[in-house]
Amino acid sequence: MIPYLVRPGRIKELAGLAESWPAVVLDCETTGLDTYLGDRLLGFAIGNLRPGEGDPAYYYIPLAHNHPDDDPAYNATLQDLEPLRPIMEGKPLVGYNVKFDLHSQSEIFEFGGQPVFDVLPLTRIMSHEDRPLLDLESVAAQELGYQYTSVAAGHQSQYGKNVFTAHEIGNKCCEDVYCTERLYRHWVDGDTPESLLTLFKREARLTRILYSMERRGILYDPKALEDLDELLTGKAEELLARIRKEMKLPELNPRSSPQVEALMEQLGINPLDYNPPKKDGTVSPKWAREQLLEVDHPVALGIAQHRALTYQMSNLIKHLKRHVEHLQKVMRFNYQNWGTVTGRLSASAPNVQGMAKGWLQLGEAGEGGEALMWSEDGPDKTIAVRSLFVPRPGYFFLEADYSQIEMFIAGWYMAQVGDSTLLDLCRSEDVHAATARLVWGAETSEYRKRAKWFNFGLLYGLGDDGMAKKLKCSKAQAVKYRGDYFRKIGPGYFTCLRDIKWRLRNNGYEENVFGRRYYASEDIAYIIWNYKIQGSAGDFVKFRQEAIEMLCQELDIHPIFTTHDDILLEVPNALMDSHHLRRLIDILEDGSEPFGMRFPLKTKIARTNLAEMEAYRVPSAV
Repeated sequence: MIPYLVRPGRIKELAGLAESWPAVVLDCETTGLDTYLGDRLLGFAIGNLRPGEGDPAYYYIPLAHNHPDDDPAYNATLQDLEPLRPIMEGKPLVGYNVKFDLHSQSEIFEFGGQPVFDVLPLTRIMSHEDRPLLDLESVAAQELGYQYTSVAAGHQSQYGKNVFTAHEIGNKCCEDVYCTERLYRHWVDGDTPESLLTLFKREARLTRILYSMERRGILYDPKALEDLDELLTGKAEELLARIRKEMKLPELNPRSSPQVEALMEQLGINPLDYNPPKKDGTVSPKWAREQLLEVDHPVALGIAQHRALTYQMSNLIKHLKRHVEHLQKVMRFNYQNWGTVTGRLSASAPNVQGMAKGWLQLGEAGEGGEALMWSEDGPDKTIAVRSLFVPRPGYFFLEADYSQIEMFIAGWYMAQVGDSTLLDLCRSEDVHAATARLVWGAETSEYRKRAKWFNFGLLYGLGDDGMAKKLKCSKAQAVKYRGDYFRKIGPGYFTCLRDIKWRLRNNGYEENVFGRRYYASEDIAYIIWNYKIQGSAGDFVKFRQEAIEMLCQELDIHPIFTTHDDILLEVPNALMDSHHLRRLIDILEDGSEPFGMRFPLKTKIARTNLAEMEAYRVPSAV
């Protein structure tokens, strides 16, 4: 591997050389991870995806280096980079966490049209571990036996402090390009099963779409942000002052686990649950939201409510305030199609998937879970973090929610082994009420609640102790109810579980319907069942983005958010009552490939802000 530091005067020559490359391998070096919030792009390296024989060469272009030993004349300007524009905007791009590189260069080049291949999701697809090390240096060492030689390797947090020269950082960046290129060819040109390469190609197309979503971002209201921050701060301070005064603890910190543990002991409240044992074997009481609410004490409730308020202040609110400081009118975030073992998308900076829907209800002791919950119906419509986000002028928000999609997919898998009971229940208007009728002969509120928890337990796992707690019954009763449930629902489930165990025992892995693999031993087949359901639903929903891409471009519709079971879009007001939205929903609901059925969507719209959602009936097709 031969690294070159490219002077501005040689960039035109480099562009001519790159014209013959089939694809460009790219890596950027920055002073931090928040390139829209103040972190700077220092430079970037490129290389040929198919370098041929001999020592391959890689090229680093400095942009903003200012180490005392650096020559400022080496930093390229936007005008210097012009010869590279057709290369960077026209050729396929390959990178490792390539969306970060695209965002880092978004003020220089206009990306979005060409194919983009991210080796990071491919690394996740190929991993046999639940929580693999995914940083490029670790993966290169494990898969290629390559050890970085640059002195700047492993010290990215120092890049904004003038610790390393442009040559040192450039060498490391060229090593990143070299390892990315080798990893790509290691898997794509190797003996990787075709099903996994097909999955990677789908993830590659999704990567480009996610970049466009992230680049567009979502508009927020700075005044609403200021007001909500003031409201949360006031309520949190009021709660804390009340608890401190009542307990005569002027220094109490509700976020300190040892202090809360001591406070519960002072109140004579026994622990309901314990944290996992530490390395020395000791255990400590667990006082999370669920436990604090369950003891039904006003002080415990106050601590839970204070934590809920300060959590919003220290996460989304804090993140948005940084956007205001940096004059960013839209909030951007990062979707990771490599962040979970199941295949679901995850999100960070901030985690928009974890943004609560509805309004925060702060009740009184004695109200159980309703004393601290998010409700889309209120009645208290004072605090809603989603109220900060507004549609762009001339647009409205459209939410497409795949109601009970994981139940449908569990039913589909069970139908493949000859038992369509659950799938038939899913096709009723209310799957939990239908389950209650089938299992217990009626759909009273008590039976429906019972059916709901057993349906969820079928998907996500819930033991007898946990079920007894959810249903507020004895463990013996929970065991009886479980028997009732599985006599009706169990045959297909137990056949699926038996087949999963067989494949884990004989193949070492199980696959979901999209070919994603889950490696495990047969003794945790029930967990792999959960992975398979979550992964199938997550893959289906995220790959629907590709299916609607052309129509969205035609109609000026823009996907904004997505989770494992819904998609939020920004739609022109002119389409509010248009039959074109029926075309969109028809595509989203189409599960003919690979499930051979449709997945029903519930649709809502918001005209003013994201919290003010209302049910919406999609117009009929012409």
